[in-house]
Amino acid sequence: MQKYTFKPGIWLILFCGSVFVMTVSFGFWQLDRANQKQQLQDAIDARQNDAPLHLPNALIDLTKLSDAQHYRGSVTGKPIADGQFLLENVVHNGKPGFYVYTPVLMNDGQVVLVNRGWVAANAHREDIPQISVNELETQFTGRFAAPRSKPVMVGGLPPANANSEDVWFYVDLALLGRQLDRQLAAFVLLQTNEDDSGLLRDWPVYDTKVAMHIGYAIQWFAFAAIDTVFFLLFSVRRRKQQ
Repeated sequence: MQKYTFKPGIWLILFCGSVFVMTVSFGFWQLDRANQKQQLQDAIDARQNDAPLHLPNALIDLTKLSDAQHYRGSVTGKPIADGQFLLENVVHNGKPGFYVYTPVLMNDGQVVLVNRGWVAANAHREDIPQISVNELETQFTGRFAAPRSKPVMVGGLPPANANSEDVWFYVDLALLGRQLDRQLAAFVLLQTNEDDSGLLRDWPVYDTKVAMHIGYAIQWFAFAAIDTVFFLLFSVRRRKQQ
């Protein structure tokens, strides 16, 4: 009858112990991240269920993204045709196209940029879609959001309108503000109300990816369990017969 003894070596203890501490720590860190993201998601959901914000509103600081982001609401004002531009390289359902951005001048003199929706690109790149602008006072309803993030390029970014005044390759509120000689709000409105422009408004739902962090935590805890099994297997030795 074989007899075994539990006798781990010092190097095995150090190696497996450090791996166990590291993987368990990463697992709990991912759980903490999941908890933070869940709190953020709850706050976003609460804002979207709150009473809508209607601009202009003297109580809203347009220079602060946090004052309006994720709220439903509306912007009432006159679209500025000279400030409208298309944002290129926006793919929807596998098709290339553009977002149509139109600045709206409110009666308090402030400007909010409205993303009016998506339009497909034409077969020839130089054939730019022509989207009409009604410069009469209009109410746009939708959801307030942060502007699309700027791309990262080695050596710094060229101006957003470096290739064309009508087609920009990223959103630059400061640049547009200088062109219009006005300060733009730090947020944009994603339009949801229908009109006769024919633009597609299929906005993605904001997801803080709570499940992703929980999945990462499970992976780290699984690594810790594998490390424990590895430690036990190599710590049990066959006892020598006398």
